[in-house]
Amino acid sequence: MKVYLINTKNLSEEDAGLILEEITDEQFIDISRKSGDVFSERGFENAYNHDELFDFVNTYIRFIE
Repeated sequence: MKVYLINTKNLSEEDAGLILEEITDEQFIDISRKSGDVFSERGFENAYNHDELFDFVNTYIRFIE
């Protein structure tokens, strides 16, 4: 299981027009990997709970096996 994050503030012009709730898991993974926002479950837990710069408002996440 991996946790994939997309921060809408960091999207390219091309990706900014996508409806993130409607894209496939493969598209979500590709966009997430571009920005390096892929976590293990434990890594996500630590980032969410302890990273004071974590952007809770502008971030979409998916848990994908």
